[in-house]
Amino acid sequence: MDLLFSYSQQKKDKNRKRDESISECLIRLHKHNDELTYEGIFDFDYDRYGTSRHVTFEHNLMVNLITGDISVKYNIKNNLNVDEKMFRSTNQDKKNNFKLLFDLIENGFIRGEKRRGYWGVKYERSVDKITDIFIQQIQIPKIVITFDNS
Repeated sequence: MDLLFSYSQQKKDKNRKRDESISECLIRLHKHNDELTYEGIFDFDYDRYGTSRHVTFEHNLMVNLITGDISVKYNIKNNLNVDEKMFRSTNQDKKNNFKLLFDLIENGFIRGEKRRGYWGVKYERSVDKITDIFIQQIQIPKIVITFDNS
């Protein structure tokens, strides 16, 4: 597996009372054989209603460069034992689902699971770099030459 690009960042919450409140992001682009994979992991520590919470969002996009099939995975890992719909952990894994692909691009790539600009200009430059590499990889012609020995 070839790592084409990787970017990670930590961000402290200035409004938080605890010093160990750190949000992290990791975005990577891999290529393995004929598959291109984007991976975005966003890890947040925050307080809500006086309770410390921890949530991790994982986004994964795999594009088969030969068939054009896409596979999108979206996981939310939450530290709460709450069964409320808003706070529960979820796992989604779908093939050729364009609604989930749109959500991944918007939330798990461009915005980084936060409002636009939250991660800063270095994150946005990394998103642009991954976009450029991704476009370059899917535009590489796949020419197969066969010889007939008859």
